[in-house]
Amino acid sequence: MHLLAALLAGAAQAQPILAKIDATQASRRLFAVQLSVPVAPGPCNLLYAKWLPGEHGPTGPIDGLVDLHILAGAQELNWQRDPLEMYRLKVEVPAGADHLDVRFSFVGGFASEKLGVICWNELLLYPEGKSGDDIRVQGTVQLPAGWQGVGAMATTPASGEIRLPEADLTTMVDSPLLMGQYMTHVPFKPRAFPNVPALPHGLHVAGERPEAVKMPADYNKVLNRLVEETGLVFQSRHYAHYDWLISLTEVSRGFGGLEHHQSSDNVMEEDTLLEESGRQALAELLAHEFVHSWCGKFRRPAGLLSPDYMKPMDGSLLWVYEGLTTFWGEILPVRAGVMKPDRWQDTLAYVAASYEHEAGKRWRPLADTATAAQRLYEAPTSWRALRRSTDFYAESIMLWLEVDARLRELSEEKFSLDDFCARFFGGPSGEVRVKPYQEEEVYSTLNGLVKNDWRKEIRARLDAKDGKYFRAALEKSGYRLIYNDKKNTEMTANDERSKGGVSRMFSIGFSLDSGAKVRDVDEAGPSARAGLAPGMTVVAINGRKYTKKILDEAIASKSAPVKLLVENGDYFRELTVNYSGGPHYPHLERIPNTPDRLSQALKGRAQ
Repeated sequence: MHLLAALLAGAAQAQPILAKIDATQASRRLFAVQLSVPVAPGPCNLLYAKWLPGEHGPTGPIDGLVDLHILAGAQELNWQRDPLEMYRLKVEVPAGADHLDVRFSFVGGFASEKLGVICWNELLLYPEGKSGDDIRVQGTVQLPAGWQGVGAMATTPASGEIRLPEADLTTMVDSPLLMGQYMTHVPFKPRAFPNVPALPHGLHVAGERPEAVKMPADYNKVLNRLVEETGLVFQSRHYAHYDWLISLTEVSRGFGGLEHHQSSDNVMEEDTLLEESGRQALAELLAHEFVHSWCGKFRRPAGLLSPDYMKPMDGSLLWVYEGLTTFWGEILPVRAGVMKPDRWQDTLAYVAASYEHEAGKRWRPLADTATAAQRLYEAPTSWRALRRSTDFYAESIMLWLEVDARLRELSEEKFSLDDFCARFFGGPSGEVRVKPYQEEEVYSTLNGLVKNDWRKEIRARLDAKDGKYFRAALEKSGYRLIYNDKKNTEMTANDERSKGGVSRMFSIGFSLDSGAKVRDVDEAGPSARAGLAPGMTVVAINGRKYTKKILDEAIASKSAPVKLLVENGDYFRELTVNYSGGPHYPHLERIPNTPDRLSQALKGRAQ
């Protein structure tokens, strides 16, 4: 009897899950799912993916799974949710059944009237007890009439019904499908370099109207250069092909991009390609998600592995996974010609100034923002400067900039962070695999280039409870941080992207959204001392109705005090802000007679 049960279980496991997705009602954000799940008779647990790669938390949207019916032949079975694990459904498979027919709808998926994305983690239930690598899935998607679909498992755009090749569950979850009525497809032809093959790369854009998806020819050239520059940093390509999937829409999704091994799923505003600032922001997003193919997908911290999407993840190495990716996601667009080096210097100055003024830096070290990531992603935006957020993204730019400068300094300019990446992320190209690592391998790889106590130096930055090291990091690169009344281009761009919001955290000490509601305050600044807090609304400044112009005139007058009339719930208060320092915008200033290592880091290699 035990032998028979084992044989039946083995036979069930050998068959793939058949998944048929009806996306014809995507504009309603409603997806109909039919699954045929191989099983053996007896108790069976079906899982819904909980801990998602790239999202670093238990974010599986199980609340979107509705109208669930589980059948064995014509018999509908009762199911129960595990009261201690909401993502586990329990069912008893009757004798003689070799598969379950599962039907449900997923509501609230990402879609608009003209485009959408199929995310397989949202649309699958699978048996417990095996790794995603060992569960086979064969998927079919019925698209809305007139739409096309494309993705890492369907690299040739197609319409109607798309039948995807059979793959393991890990690959399916890692391979979203972009679909839309108005689409543009751009193949790239990067040059081959030693150790860096010329593999296929493509860009696919779905938008809300035809003119919004047109790609300027010069922009295509810049992105092709980005592909080349990235390959030269990592000296490898750990994929058979790579596809950027881009949705241009005003439909909110909650994030800009999500990395996958052979593709990335990116969302930007509808008119992104029609504006120079939009194209620049998109290139930075694409660079970040592309770098993740090496840093995060190929090389992944062992603690971020969740083989069946149920094992909790350890985010303590996100300062590498996301931090190093953010560094290269900023540097590579400059190397590729997307952004001028002097323009990026303002970005770097803004990053350094932000953390220099962040009150939360006094109690919460960078390392804890990584460990606590799964909570910080969900934290409210109010009081962010005091709480801190997922700062392992931007603050790590400063960390890795200093590592780059130290490598150059200690090696007498022979080695740089490029050399570290070639060693850490290199290896055979053309194949998709995961090579996990522990923290010590980061330090040992650095020591393979230059002998130094890298662990001590890096941990000192990770565990620091102040922002003083930012200035030292900049100075090692040949620059110092200064403040003056000349506007910072990154801050100006941020204000423009916020469509009416404004940040004056480095002077009067607060930032506002487009409705003049206080987003945050600098707890060490003059406005916080006067009683201003997130959630209040600035109604008037010095007796005049608030506008951005009136605010800047009050700051520029250098006349203290500044009177703020604020609305706080059902009350109005006048706050007296003792500030007369004028505008304070951060910039970098070159230190004479020192090596300009920052310029070296920004210099392109794909000549």
